[in-house]
Amino acid sequence: MNTLENYLIAVRPWSFSTSMMPVLLGSALAYPSLRAMSIIVLLLTSISALCVHAAANLFNTYYDYMHGVDTPLNNNNNKENINDVDTIDDRTLIEGLLKPNDVVRLGLILYAIGTIAFLFLTNFSQAKEPYLAIIFFGALPFSFLYTGGIGNYLFIYLFI
Repeated sequence: MNTLENYLIAVRPWSFSTSMMPVLLGSALAYPSLRAMSIIVLLLTSISALCVHAAANLFNTYYDYMHGVDTPLNNNNNKENINDVDTIDDRTLIEGLLKPNDVVRLGLILYAIGTIAFLFLTNFSQAKEPYLAIIFFGALPFSFLYTGGIGNYLFIYLFI
């Protein structure tokens, strides 16, 4: 596998439908009231959402690896012990296909691209900037904190 394939696996594109469905649904719901569809706004919104989602996936991979959630111990074929069940979505770090610094670097680049797309979006969208800022700057830190900071506590809270 080459490095580009490893990066593609690390961003987990199969999960992007969870980011794109709200974008597409929001566009479809806005169309009747706006009586127009801006392809530029849809494209910029999609780029921003996908970049933030991909960056969150990368930081999830990084923090799972650093906190010992994803370990080579989980990477064996012996399923007799319940603790040995394979639950790893992304093996790029535990198999040494990418280095932790590479994953963090790409995550930061994707956050930057998502932010730049958002800044362009504020110029093309009919939505007021404060509303866009609340959505974007609420989602961006949450996507990071969920996987890198408060995520463990939030995950427990969701199931209490």
